[in-house]
Amino acid sequence: MRRLIAGTGWKLNNTVAETRRYAAAISSWATGKALSNIDIFVLPPFTSLHAAHAAFAGVPVAIGGQNMHWQDAGAWTGEISAPMLVEAGCRYVELAHSERLQFFGETYACVRLKVDKALAAGLTPIICLGELQKEKAAGRADTVLQEQLLTSLTGQASARIPDVVLAYEPRWAIGSAEAASPEYIAARHGALREILRKYYGAEVAEETRIIYGGSVTPKNGKAILEIIDVDGLFVGRAAWKPEGFIRIIDLVRQAAHHREALADRLAREKEAAEALQNPITLLAPTTQRTQRRNPMTCIHDDPEVFATTALAGFASANSRQVRLITGGVVRATATPQGKVALVVGGGSGHYPAFAGFVGPGMADAAVAGDIFASPSAHSVAHVSRMANRGGGILLGFGKYAGDMMNFGLAAERLQSEGVDVRIMAVTDDVASGPADKPELRRGVAGDLVVFKIAGAAAEAGLNLDEVERLARKANASTVTFGVAFTGCTLPGAEQPLFTVPPKRMGVGLGIHGEPGISEEDILPAKALAEKLVSRLVAEKPATASGRVAVILNGLGCTKYEELFVLWVSVEAALKNAGLTPVMPEVGEFVTSLDMAGCSLTLAWLDEELEEYWCAPSDTPVLRRGNIIPTQPAEPLSETPPETTHFPEAAAPSHESAQCVAKLIDEIANAMHEAENTLGKIDAQAGDGDHGMGMARGSAAAAEAAAKAVAAGAGLASTLATAGDAWVDRAGGTSGALWGLMLRTWSTAFSDQQALDAAAVVKGAQIALDAVKRLGRAQVGDKTLVDAFEPFVTSLAAEIGKGMALKTAWQNAAQTATVAAEATAQLAPKLGRARAHTQRSLGHPDAGAVSLAICACVVGKNLT
Repeated sequence: MRRLIAGTGWKLNNTVAETRRYAAAISSWATGKALSNIDIFVLPPFTSLHAAHAAFAGVPVAIGGQNMHWQDAGAWTGEISAPMLVEAGCRYVELAHSERLQFFGETYACVRLKVDKALAAGLTPIICLGELQKEKAAGRADTVLQEQLLTSLTGQASARIPDVVLAYEPRWAIGSAEAASPEYIAARHGALREILRKYYGAEVAEETRIIYGGSVTPKNGKAILEIIDVDGLFVGRAAWKPEGFIRIIDLVRQAAHHREALADRLAREKEAAEALQNPITLLAPTTQRTQRRNPMTCIHDDPEVFATTALAGFASANSRQVRLITGGVVRATATPQGKVALVVGGGSGHYPAFAGFVGPGMADAAVAGDIFASPSAHSVAHVSRMANRGGGILLGFGKYAGDMMNFGLAAERLQSEGVDVRIMAVTDDVASGPADKPELRRGVAGDLVVFKIAGAAAEAGLNLDEVERLARKANASTVTFGVAFTGCTLPGAEQPLFTVPPKRMGVGLGIHGEPGISEEDILPAKALAEKLVSRLVAEKPATASGRVAVILNGLGCTKYEELFVLWVSVEAALKNAGLTPVMPEVGEFVTSLDMAGCSLTLAWLDEELEEYWCAPSDTPVLRRGNIIPTQPAEPLSETPPETTHFPEAAAPSHESAQCVAKLIDEIANAMHEAENTLGKIDAQAGDGDHGMGMARGSAAAAEAAAKAVAAGAGLASTLATAGDAWVDRAGGTSGALWGLMLRTWSTAFSDQQALDAAAVVKGAQIALDAVKRLGRAQVGDKTLVDAFEPFVTSLAAEIGKGMALKTAWQNAAQTATVAAEATAQLAPKLGRARAHTQRSLGHPDAGAVSLAICACVVGKNLT
């Protein structure tokens, strides 16, 4: 369902001082109101943009420019560019307003150039469309709209069209007292949607938002919003004062709630009707991949233990090479003392990565997190200890925020124990960052190249410095680019994390259920091969030889026969580019559950890298070269978990611990209820696992807190234990942050004293500082910090005024809720969502939302 919009353009009105007063009035009204289901924007004069951006901070109101130039810089007196608007904090820009056409002679050919620049800068263009009175009288309204629309969007890929907002503004109605009738508006909006359907497809027509402007007032706005093809109101004069815009926002908000309720009712009625007509549903096979439903839910017992069960089955089936341990697998064959241990890992769902890389010639161990979730720092450290042979450890993983946090924390723990540990984050995905900033790139199928070369070097007896050097050299030489034909579905889920329209492909995809950065028509094998090869060859280093390691990787649901067909064209394209494949690999190596698609990886080889790329290996996924002599390893002896003993607690502290345990249990219940909702929010620009991680982490924390209380633990010990349990079960970014949050918060308490407000505030600040330090996030980056910092600030201020803890916490929770909703207007600056700005805009950050929910739950249940 399309999100509704409430917007206003101020034209030549409102000074800086008036802008601040306007924003203050909107902020005061918005406090405590649920506005996350609509988008709101204000278009001030250029001189007020910076003031507006600052004044609307903390309120879910975005700002935009009233016009822009089609050049980024130059001798264009009086103009403003897209980068300037972005620097001023803008998210939108209005283009082709009738006054620009009438008084400044602009054309829609000029608008097309501006649309290109706006989209490239990350702005949402609002393209105004509308007919003159004489064109209306001549019956040419729809013809004029088609000409304007198609000219504005010439050259745009279909996938980019929903990133613009169309504003139908009949030019004869603007600035007059005569608004178009609802019937006339409905006809024009319907015509525009039909034009989109005809030229760009049904999905684009369904997703693209078309708002109405032209003498809109609070009096006629309700009737206009009852038109199903109207996706919001674009208001001028009636919203130049805050009171008028508040009434418009309220109308749009009510309309959004009405449409959501209507959609839910229709869905239920449809399901009921289908159930009556089809009491027994048979799953018929289909040849169309896009029609497949929930393939990953076909074989499992309990989705909660899908990953651990799959790992156990893998280890049993490959017992010659691997042994199952807590948190992962290690080699089943003996390795000499003094050897460097290569420990790789990441989330599950990528088989054969990462457990399939373990064996002679490659990795010594693999750590496995939950589906698409980083393993916890505890698991990484434990598996690393089991693999350590005294020669040092190299931790290898694809670069993702959760893996960076958890592998980094594990490395710190191991280093504190005297183990020499190095970290190698693979960054081969060219779609996720520019060539001059490889640190922004994520790790995908290039993992195989880097781990193969590093593993061979370790197998050859090289020391840790040399193994690390070769791993970094291999990473710098490796690039990957991929496409997807369908999304993937988490075990037990009812819907895939994202979908791709029929006959289309997502370009530049990730391996955690993230959608591609764009969509294109599916290409024949030859054209697809040329696209993949040319994108990678463009990054060939000037000093590179013509010899390359090549991996054509299936993503989980693409048949090997299809990959072999594609390989014929890939090989030809490589040879045409003057490249010689060296021991190419075609198959599945780094997958994404049941995603259909493929990726191509190239690694520029010199003599040194080629030696280790071609060296023998014997793993479940990669067997090559001469057999490496091995002997079975000695029986494993994992130290059983010790019974936790807590310091003796004073009665007041133990009573507080009981209260905290109950609060954590309430949080776990709330996260269970919100799991699907949080997952859907996260899937807009991420991997969709946030809800699952929060539910599992909070449940583990609640169980651990209850056990600690039963064992007589005090307040500090109970909260710290809950934090450790959270991170160990949840994994991923949220697991690391919440575990750190609770453990550091606990340091403000003791096992001898009861909970008091001053300690709560002190702990909150300590926890916030720790989260910001580990996650490297600030307010405005679209993370949980955007809700957490306002919460802590409000809590400290209210307690400082002498307010009771319960009331102060509730007020702070409401502040966090408003701040979380406001993240819908932010562009993500960290993590995998950064590559999906347009998809993320309009949707709040899942981490901020979940934190606000938890804060509200605690406030409700505090005694």
